[in-house]
Amino acid sequence: MKITTPTLRTEILLTLLFLLLIGMGLISIVTLKITEGNLVQYPKKLGLSAVQSLQKTIDETGINSTAPLFRNRLKELLSEQIRRMYLPHLFKKIEIIGKDLTVWASSTDTLPPQTTVPHFSFFFQSKKHDIRINQDTLSIMAPLFLGADCVAAANVEVGIDGVRKTIGKLHVMLLLYIGLNTFILVIIGNFLLSRIVIKPIARLVKLTDQFEDTNIFTLSTSSGLNEISRLAIALNRMLKRLGENKKLLEAQIESLTKANQKLNEAREELVRSERLASLGRLAAGIAHEIGNPIGAVLGYTNILLEETKDDESSKDYLKRIEKEIIRIDTIVRELLDFARPSHSEPVKVDLNLIVNETISFFSHQTIANQIELVSELHDESLTIWVDSNKIKQVLINLILNAYDAMTEKQGMLNKEKKGWTARLTITTEKASSDHPSLQSYKEKTSGACALLTVSDTGTGIAGSNLEKIFDPFFTTKSPGQGNGLGLAISLRIVESFNGHIYVESTEGEGSTFMIVLPIAGESTR
Repeated sequence: MKITTPTLRTEILLTLLFLLLIGMGLISIVTLKITEGNLVQYPKKLGLSAVQSLQKTIDETGINSTAPLFRNRLKELLSEQIRRMYLPHLFKKIEIIGKDLTVWASSTDTLPPQTTVPHFSFFFQSKKHDIRINQDTLSIMAPLFLGADCVAAANVEVGIDGVRKTIGKLHVMLLLYIGLNTFILVIIGNFLLSRIVIKPIARLVKLTDQFEDTNIFTLSTSSGLNEISRLAIALNRMLKRLGENKKLLEAQIESLTKANQKLNEAREELVRSERLASLGRLAAGIAHEIGNPIGAVLGYTNILLEETKDDESSKDYLKRIEKEIIRIDTIVRELLDFARPSHSEPVKVDLNLIVNETISFFSHQTIANQIELVSELHDESLTIWVDSNKIKQVLINLILNAYDAMTEKQGMLNKEKKGWTARLTITTEKASSDHPSLQSYKEKTSGACALLTVSDTGTGIAGSNLEKIFDPFFTTKSPGQGNGLGLAISLRIVESFNGHIYVESTEGEGSTFMIVLPIAGESTR
């Protein structure tokens, strides 16, 4: 899921809006609290006045005893006083609760006699005024004294419906006020931010993106030398210095790249030389220690074959021995050829002619019937300085490797599977370093050259093996099917004629080998 990053304008507006909402919210809360306190002052005074009137009634009776006779008289006087001052539009309820937790007198006639109010027990312990504001009622509970003794408590409930309605209207007004301020802030803030900050920054970004070399970086603002203008001036100085150093930096990078390339080539050549020197010594030792005994064993095998013409079993074993001895002898000879290649004189030859002769060589063999062999040769002659036999050896090795890869893939696929063809394509063309197939190898190719491409639809080469395929003795074939010297010898042959071999492969789809050779009279390096 794509995450959208808010713009600078949005972040600033949201921040200001958040701060404004917090400020107006706090102001609204304080305003509501103050207004509510002011509005309940009148109901509070009215309730306290009722309590004082009840206390005055007790004081004026002259009764100084709580005996039952005097207490009943006191209840009558308090009931009469409640009836006189009770106004339904002002009071919700006025009642007197005795110390015995029974209702002495009340403005409501629904209470049965001797009704007890147990939740007043805590009040007679504290003997303090208790003022509470409920949903639509302001309740005042106050002690009533007979002399120094608290004999009862007055519970006066004053209606505050009007106060609640006023506060509700105030809520609506404050919400409208906050909404209006928010709307004004968004409109005016968006305009001012666009004019003062966003548009100058957008011009700054646009000019920075369009900056090239030593362009003069300018930004005009109507606000004078503010922070954005100073930023533009600083960027102009910085980009000017960058422009002055750009060419020098590019030259240094190019020089370092060439030096690094030369060092890598020298290192690779040194490693290869060491490897070849070691292989040369190894090959000489093998030829001396193994070559002669192999020749003797092969001779004795031929003698035994002559003497066992009638013994088919012994003859079969001897044939197998002869075959393996010849394979050992071939490996030793290939190793010698790789370590100490024979000297050859290059001559001018047409690359197309070499390809045609090689294809003709395979046309009479089984391989021609098992794969589709396609050749696409350049219309004109491609004259190169090479030993034609050695280039044929390279091409034959690549064709045989491609054949093995396609045969392996054919064995892996279901025989009834459609849509795949074992196809080997050989092409020749005149190319330069700008050729699409050589874009990745520009640093090794210059000028016109002959490009020989061998492509197959076989198993391909794993990416982890691409850098190893030209190493001596490296092979992915099954034991007994290859010794890992074919590509190493091919690379050695091509490089001896100032050429290169490149490979591109996709595992499971096929491989393409590209041989680049200098055209007669031109160089690729």
